[in-house]
Amino acid sequence: MKLSRKNIVFLFVVLCGFALTIFTYHNEAYYSTTIAKVIKVENENMTPTKVKQNLVGKILNGKEKGKEIKLKNQYSKSLVYDEKYKENDRLFVSILSKQQGELEGRIVGVKRDYMTILVIVVFILMLCFIGGKKGYLSLLSLGINVGVFYFALQFYEKGTSILELGIIMVLVFSILSLVIVSGRNKKMLAALLSTLLTIVVIGLLSAIVLFHYRDLDYEFLEYLVKPYRYYDAVLLFLVELLIGGLGAIMDISITMSATVHELVRQKADLGWSELFESCREVGYDIMGTMLSVMFFTNLSGCIPFFALAMRNNIQIGTLTHYYIPFEAVRFLTTGIGIVLAIPIAAYISIGIGTRRWRP
Repeated sequence: MKLSRKNIVFLFVVLCGFALTIFTYHNEAYYSTTIAKVIKVENENMTPTKVKQNLVGKILNGKEKGKEIKLKNQYSKSLVYDEKYKENDRLFVSILSKQQGELEGRIVGVKRDYMTILVIVVFILMLCFIGGKKGYLSLLSLGINVGVFYFALQFYEKGTSILELGIIMVLVFSILSLVIVSGRNKKMLAALLSTLLTIVVIGLLSAIVLFHYRDLDYEFLEYLVKPYRYYDAVLLFLVELLIGGLGAIMDISITMSATVHELVRQKADLGWSELFESCREVGYDIMGTMLSVMFFTNLSGCIPFFALAMRNNIQIGTLTHYYIPFEAVRFLTTGIGIVLAIPIAAYISIGIGTRRWRP
């Protein structure tokens, strides 16, 4: 049976992914930190809720490779702040002492890089197999965007304004994603202009509200370096809002643009009002689902924190007052962007696709 080019590429990706996962599982020699494999575990109950573990590990790299090392660990049965280790776990360790040939050490962390690689490989396989050529292009776009984000962080460390970097990232992410996936055509141009115009609108609205509404307590904003200036906190949160809503707005814009492109291609004599009505109906269908996606995306980030806080008897009113406002603002800003993107994208797409800017 002759394999198609698509199947050959897919098989090649499978083999490369499998080889990369196996390599990562056994790549201890490339780490400067000492890694040990747990070969023996003894559990000792200290209290009804706490357990002490006496571990023996075999060192897999470094000068002490092949030797055994004794490790200790304590964990609570809730496993909220600590880890329970078992045989064959690979651990990062720090050697504390060496007495009479016996090594004793401290556990630094768990080696999970191979699991990360496995998840990435599965994601790539699904994207390429289901998406085909578009999947490969989406993967390329994603890789470039990750690279752009990395370099933006480097510039931020050197003192570049977070707002300047945010604006540049929005432009680069939008242009690269749409050009790579859709190509250089009217459909891409309409989607790009719609995306950028919508981002500008919600950016201005957000800036006006944030600089005049001072009830948000930025002490509880994640990743904010303290001490901080109010102006810096607002800029950081504003950039979060712009980049956080970019994907959904871009999706709406390309959907509207593709709808107009297909309608004009299938029936070129459709009137402006008919095209706009068709876009509005499509917008109604996707608006609800996109709002739900953004709601659950913001909600999912809160669930672990809320569960932990309520387990420690922190009242729901306290959580609502200090933490929910940021998630609520993120959701509402993106929601406004999604709603605005539908008429904006429809208008621009019809104008570019038909060269008619009014009924």
